[in-house]
Amino acid sequence: MINKVMLFISMDLTHKSMFKRVLNAWNSRDPGHFLKIVSDYIVYQHAGSDYMIIRGKEDLKSYLTNLWKAIPNLKFDFFNSAWNEPVFFVEWNAEGNLVGRRYDTVGNNTPIKFSGVAVIILNKDGIVLEQRTYFNDVEIVKQVRDTANMMKSD
Repeated sequence: MINKVMLFISMDLTHKSMFKRVLNAWNSRDPGHFLKIVSDYIVYQHAGSDYMIIRGKEDLKSYLTNLWKAIPNLKFDFFNSAWNEPVFFVEWNAEGNLVGRRYDTVGNNTPIKFSGVAVIILNKDGIVLEQRTYFNDVEIVKQVRDTANMMKSD
């Protein structure tokens, strides 16, 4: 019985640790910091209207650099996570100001908010091997257009 309790506690701490580690990496807005938690052979799938598959650290670094350039104050909040070793699931909210081109639109310091789900697969050392991210980027485009239309009518 003690072994089962210890295993449960260990898994729970690993889950919490991974939750915090991934959240901190996204909120660092620093590709170098983020790349420390991923494999050299990371596969990052971005589902949505701008579907893409990114392979390897160099391509992921380029993706993150462009993302944080367009939304320099992007902040994530994670909630409703689950751990089914080696897979980590998390629902998230994000917000920031779009100041450049992203998601087939251009922001002018436009506030945006969006939500999604990430599926993250880890190796035995807790390094991210794969991440699949799902969110509705069309909602971001709508927010940018609605803000632009409101500014025109003022």
